[in-house]
Amino acid sequence: MKVTSQGSDNINLDLTKDEILLFNNSVNEILNGPSAIDDKEFHARIGLNRDEAEKILKQVGELIESLRTTS
Repeated sequence: MKVTSQGSDNINLDLTKDEILLFNNSVNEILNGPSAIDDKEFHARIGLNRDEAEKILKQVGELIESLRTTS
């Protein structure tokens, strides 16, 4: 992982395929795994609400799928 730029509200990263898969799998486990975080605690523990995390997971999943179809 390499930080390519950083601003006050965002950070741009270069990630390997393995790194983005790790991120995807981790977020998926938090949302859907056997020890998924309860809705009542989600924001306090993660810093986002569940809907925001699900949106990010969907976007990352689409990115991974596009990598698979172009590889």
